[in-house]
Amino acid sequence: MRIDHTAYIMDYFGHSYGPRELLADLDEAGFEKAVVMPGFAVDPDLEAHAEALKPYRDRLLGAAWVNPHLTGAAEKLEQAVKEWGFCELKIMPTSHYVPLFTDLTHPLMRKAEQLRIPVTIHTGTHHSLPLELTLLAERFSSVPIIMEHMGYRHFEPDDGVLQAVEVAKRYGNVYLDTTHVFNPHAIRYAVEKVGAERIIFGTETPIRPPKICVEVLKLAGLKRRQEELILGENLERLIEASGHPH
Repeated sequence: MRIDHTAYIMDYFGHSYGPRELLADLDEAGFEKAVVMPGFAVDPDLEAHAEALKPYRDRLLGAAWVNPHLTGAAEKLEQAVKEWGFCELKIMPTSHYVPLFTDLTHPLMRKAEQLRIPVTIHTGTHHSLPLELTLLAERFSSVPIIMEHMGYRHFEPDDGVLQAVEVAKRYGNVYLDTTHVFNPHAIRYAVEKVGAERIIFGTETPIRPPKICVEVLKLAGLKRRQEELILGENLERLIEASGHPH
């Protein structure tokens, strides 16, 4: 099964990009499902996000983007998972100013541990260098941590990937996500050093069309079995382990 790990429904360049538009892009690129984030906000409206996805729950899985600074953040995550069927937690250190080396995220991480869901953490910009994840990966070793962008963003992207790979080599609960990684050499390097079983495919659609992102992955020159793992089987395994219906 092909699953896009990082998709959004949001207003983008003056147009509404909703579930129907997302599904059309997924169909064009050959994906059965996607994990869908809400658009950015200081306090993302997860209930409205759940309502928007409800008619399409057979294909669109909700992700709970939660601001760790807000009162009741852990309870909000629990409600999103138990009542609305969300399958993972998203933490955005740059937008919400979350220093990962402090205990600010610990209540959310403990709740994710209890709920047995993976946690996606944005990396590669302010407050989110891959090496900053090491304390969380060590303290919450039973929680699958998906390193979004695998460090490949605005500041020294090659160095970010090198950092991400070293963190993943040291901590077996860390997975590397290809969202925004438009360098096939970086993807191939990550596969060689960490293994295809720990790489997860994402696009960040509508910002980056799924069809183009698949072409970048193909340029990495991987074996067919490696591509199958990256394009969905690894994420499917994590979702199954959480007990979430997929």
